[in-house]
Amino acid sequence: MQAGGPPSGPPSPPSGGVVAPLQVVFEHPLTPAQALVIDRVRGLMLRHSFELHDIGPAGEAIHRLAVATYIPNIELRPSDDPQVLVIAFTLRSRDAKQILIWTSSLFFQYLHYHVARIALLNGRPLQMDWEATQDPEAPARVKRWVESGQSIIERLHLNQ
Repeated sequence: MQAGGPPSGPPSPPSGGVVAPLQVVFEHPLTPAQALVIDRVRGLMLRHSFELHDIGPAGEAIHRLAVATYIPNIELRPSDDPQVLVIAFTLRSRDAKQILIWTSSLFFQYLHYHVARIALLNGRPLQMDWEATQDPEAPARVKRWVESGQSIIERLHLNQ
């Protein structure tokens, strides 16, 4: 992907893939039912598409970016500790970094708001509760985006 824009060409083949494992620590041990929901959300994220709206001096350009084109697999790796889950995103190439950011953010927000509260992500506390107080519609919007399979990303490019 170009910095701040849509991909510059077709994604690299999976053979050059990169795995980004992210450790999630939940506030309480996951129940078997919660683990099943997380697996279902994993599948939804792999079918998700982002609609990128680039707004610039020449007008608006819209690009649809399917997650699976850039992230062919999201693996759930349980731990001996039932509060810990490693979620490994396989990217086709480093060029998929922006899609990884959007996908993982949406995935973790959904988990935190609708499945099981997250205490730590890669050893750091989250800002999601603070963000939700700033935008009370965020949890409902995240649920709608994940369950409908599409979310909109808007960007404003300024030429100086």
